[in-house]
Amino acid sequence: MITNWSLYIILSLVSLAGKGVDCSSDYFHAIHLSKCEIQYNADANTLEVATQIYLDDLQTVLAKEGASDLHLCTDKEVSTAEAVLSKYLDKKLQIQIDNKATAGKFIGKEASEDQLAVWSYMEYPMPSNFNQIKVKYNVLMELYDDQKNIINIKVKGKTGYMLFNSKHFEESVNY
Repeated sequence: MITNWSLYIILSLVSLAGKGVDCSSDYFHAIHLSKCEIQYNADANTLEVATQIYLDDLQTVLAKEGASDLHLCTDKEVSTAEAVLSKYLDKKLQIQIDNKATAGKFIGKEASEDQLAVWSYMEYPMPSNFNQIKVKYNVLMELYDDQKNIINIKVKGKTGYMLFNSKHFEESVNY
């Protein structure tokens, strides 16, 4: 888990994107960051997951994997774009419940309000009783050595934060 001070700094930088700061400039975008929100839905026995990833970085990494010209979140988006995105997220966001892998279901995606990022939504089935959630989240790590991925997780009334980098991209939480 990360400290409150580290989280404050990271979230302050992220909030600049929504305050009119030119996030497309080389100066600002030298900070490579994605965020992920995980919330347990006890009624549906699912983990509801939302990821926010900068579109330019995402399209660059997908092109390096052979999926160029997807035009994500535009009028020119190709018909295979969601399948390609879902496959990438399946590789880069993995969740285990009590040391058992669980497969996520891709629900959909949408552009962020500022059109600079894409929000992707997934659901992961959960057993009614569980003691541990293990998250591996290494999106864009193959693109940038300084990539940081932050997770906000809310489960069973507990809220926690995880900060991942290229050397640390897996963490467990016990309940």
